[in-house]
Amino acid sequence: MKKNLTLLFCLFLVLSNINAQSNECATATPLTIQSAANCPANATNVSSAQIAAATASAQTACYTMGEEDDDLWFSVTPTAAIGGIEITVAGAGGYDAVVQVFQGGCASTNAIGCVDAGIADDSEIANLITVPGTTYYIRVYNYDATVAGVSFSICVSNFTNALACPVEVTPASSAYCNAANPLLAWSASAGATDYNVFFGTTNPPAFIGSVTTTSISTLTNLAPNTTYFWTVVPESATGFGACFNAVQSFTTPGPPSNDACASATAIGAPGGVGSVASCNELATQSNAPINCAGTSSSAPDVWFSFTTDSDGGNAAIAVTGVSAGFDPVVEVLSSCAGGNLGCADAGAAGAGETVNLTALAANTTYYIRVYGWSGSMGNFTISTTGTALPMELLSFSAKSSKSDNIVEWKTAREQNTKIHLVQRSANGTDGWSNIGSVAAAGNSDLVKNYSFVDNKPMVSNFYRLKTIDIDSRESFSAIVSVTRKVEVYKVAQVYPNPTDNDLNINIEAPASDEVSLEISDILGKSVYTKQLELTEGMNSKVIDIANLPQGSYYLSITNSNGVRNTTKVIKN
Repeated sequence: MKKNLTLLFCLFLVLSNINAQSNECATATPLTIQSAANCPANATNVSSAQIAAATASAQTACYTMGEEDDDLWFSVTPTAAIGGIEITVAGAGGYDAVVQVFQGGCASTNAIGCVDAGIADDSEIANLITVPGTTYYIRVYNYDATVAGVSFSICVSNFTNALACPVEVTPASSAYCNAANPLLAWSASAGATDYNVFFGTTNPPAFIGSVTTTSISTLTNLAPNTTYFWTVVPESATGFGACFNAVQSFTTPGPPSNDACASATAIGAPGGVGSVASCNELATQSNAPINCAGTSSSAPDVWFSFTTDSDGGNAAIAVTGVSAGFDPVVEVLSSCAGGNLGCADAGAAGAGETVNLTALAANTTYYIRVYGWSGSMGNFTISTTGTALPMELLSFSAKSSKSDNIVEWKTAREQNTKIHLVQRSANGTDGWSNIGSVAAAGNSDLVKNYSFVDNKPMVSNFYRLKTIDIDSRESFSAIVSVTRKVEVYKVAQVYPNPTDNDLNINIEAPASDEVSLEISDILGKSVYTKQLELTEGMNSKVIDIANLPQGSYYLSITNSNGVRNTTKVIKN
């Protein structure tokens, strides 16, 4: 009887010693690499008692996989003759194994990957390309909280045909231009059926999904000046084999250096001829979006400048090489706080834009603002040349008469010109509309005088000339303005119409007043009301109708004397 008690006591000491040795990475149980034929016959068996006695280690858990409250540690050091190993952990009694591998040390930063492809009592198999002489630490724990009766076996074998590790290609571990929507890309791994992608601001990163391709580009709205970690784990055709990659990292830059007009990037030497590769990733909005061919919901903008030479004259601003998904809007200004000299927003996402300018002053710096429609971001090249529309504009002016405004301009030379369009805006920044046209001379070396009468002027009138040639090239003049005394109350302008979100309303008032704004559907039901305070002169108001359903509506504004102005508006 004493002999039996002695044997049980000795067995208890042995089990306790195994638990103490393998419960932490620093005292991991060393394993011998077997031949493939000898696994699982020579596997190391771990009992339910050993698992029950285990406690959680301090190392960061295996991504978001399971409960590491009962982890046990093992180690293996491959020799030069061994190019790869296969780690096989087989659960029993309901044990759902999670396998985490560390390379060369026990710190959390040494973690190189995890496997958890199966369910309870399945075998987890990790194929690993190894570095000779490097010790690998293997952490095994049950996915679920510890329960009685579970057990597992672990065996490491020589595996020369391990699933090849993919190589992360982009992005590099440095600041890069497309930080707001990065492309993660890696080389293909022969035999892999899919790739598990791990990404986040912590190391190791969190699992975000599986893909069958070798890239992912759906990561958006990353923070500036932030380090992100990522890795890719391929899975084999059986669904169990996996190869671990070292975790990669990259750092997003801050906002672009030319995020504000005051720090605009100069293009070219004096004369304004040159080009700059750029992007508006992580840019902030400096000014409100303009209405060039509609009004965007936001405008993450970057700024450029060019300086004319002693001759002044013409310039063409071109945005080319636009990345897919980026829909650029280009605006040219006379100064950071100056008026709009021209804009372009003719193309869709991925298309370039060009603004042609004429009659630019000599030795003068002009500013270019580039932003993405509806907040889109991307890469592009911006260039300036001196080969704008072949027309020399000598003068462009506007003046008021008794009830009209008269717009006049003079050209010294025209080549292939087709038409002159007179455009008007209430503020000189956006809301430009064509109010009249005059046939151009076509081809002429003589001085030509033109005029146009605006017989429905507003209180505040900004004019510019848009000239189009037979090749559909465009140029814009400088902006001039005429202010008239308000005689009667009226709604001068409502734009954009149709609209997706905001409506801009310009109201002329002969005196300060409070007016009632109402929007009704086509059946006459009121769907929006608001009181507006007006001051004498031109008043610019903005209302948000994003929450209204698509359709046609009537916008009515009534002053204190009961005078009502009604405009039909369309909500996209």
